[in-house]
Amino acid sequence: MSRLVVRHTRVFDGTSDRAIERASVVVEGGRVREVVLGPVDPPTGARVVDGRGGTLLPGLIDMHSHLVSDLGARTYLANGVTTVRYAGNDPDAVLALRDHVEGGRTPGPRILSLGPLLDGVSPDYPDMSWPLASAAQARLAVQRLREAYRVDGIILTQKPALEVARAAVDEAHRLGLGVTGQTWSLTAREAIALGFDGLENTSRLPEAPGLLPEARLLGYRTIPERSAMLARLWAGVDRERLARVGHQMVKYETYLVPTLAGMDALVGRYTARIREDRDTRRLPAPVRRDLLGWLGQRFFGASWTRRDFALWRVGVARYQRFVRDFARLGGRVLVGTDAVKPCAGFLYHEELARLAGSGLPRDAVLRAATAGAADALGRSDLGRIAPGAIADLVLVSGNPLRRLGALRAIRAVIVAGRLLDPGIVLPSNP
Repeated sequence: MSRLVVRHTRVFDGTSDRAIERASVVVEGGRVREVVLGPVDPPTGARVVDGRGGTLLPGLIDMHSHLVSDLGARTYLANGVTTVRYAGNDPDAVLALRDHVEGGRTPGPRILSLGPLLDGVSPDYPDMSWPLASAAQARLAVQRLREAYRVDGIILTQKPALEVARAAVDEAHRLGLGVTGQTWSLTAREAIALGFDGLENTSRLPEAPGLLPEARLLGYRTIPERSAMLARLWAGVDRERLARVGHQMVKYETYLVPTLAGMDALVGRYTARIREDRDTRRLPAPVRRDLLGWLGQRFFGASWTRRDFALWRVGVARYQRFVRDFARLGGRVLVGTDAVKPCAGFLYHEELARLAGSGLPRDAVLRAATAGAADALGRSDLGRIAPGAIADLVLVSGNPLRRLGALRAIRAVIVAGRLLDPGIVLPSNP
């Protein structure tokens, strides 16, 4: 049985508001055996990691990604992300990547899948979606995803009819699957009433009666057009109505994955910083060119006017204020990147900074990235450092409870008790 000990370190266990100083963590058989105050004599044959000057945390969790590739998996690990939930992808591709990682053919995080985007009859993202035309088809789709693709939940998005969404939610819950949404034809209130467990990304949370008629909202022709309307809704949001949405989410324990950094990346906000990011510099040259070219297209804002960009800035600021207010109400805010290209490490850590900038205390941000996410996934064995938990761990230099940027100073990544070599995880490329 494999054994590992991380000694003389600060431990943030994923659930507390402070760290345990000068502690040691003993791992055996891929799980945490014990957390010991002070030094500990390692078991016979155990590998020992010196954690002095650092902090040991549970592995980080990305709740919303589309980056399905061996390189993407390596990028996540190199940034301390040990669990990734793919929130709308070709289910065959996710299944193949999971088999690669679990079979040891490529280093990667623990992979969870929501299957494809379940949408209406004319999906916005055809390559990533299954169109659903009826309640019966929705139930069969959920059953197939559970049986053939071993999904961990489902995601409904954009334009499913109300009866289709209701059938999908009911069937998923009957099968023990969680349901999240990136909804548009359904308002946030309607999604919550149907039993959605979470809302994510560009969901229609804001309500601004009279600003845009429903026919206009549902009659968009392009994704940039829909994104511009979302910016207008957030910029002109009725704050009292939005507060009621937040209270409803808290009442029904609906979590929120805002993906603030991911959305801003799609309008070009981070292109210069991503170009200079350490992960980007390590990418093979063709991949690096593809990434920077894609970012330069400003996907959401490809056809926007100056006014659209101005409204987006106002809208995002109001979205961040909602995130703060929702968290203060006791709502669960979680971390997702919406990554589709290999800049997931940058986006993940920028999302943590954005949540802190929204007003969440650093300990709350760290809980959102670890035990909070694990609890939303129904995985009490992940996201925490406690006896019996799976030993997905990250050792960083410094103290992220004082400075979140310390999370990128990664010294060691441990997945299921196995210490990984950072040079193998994401090798440098000229």
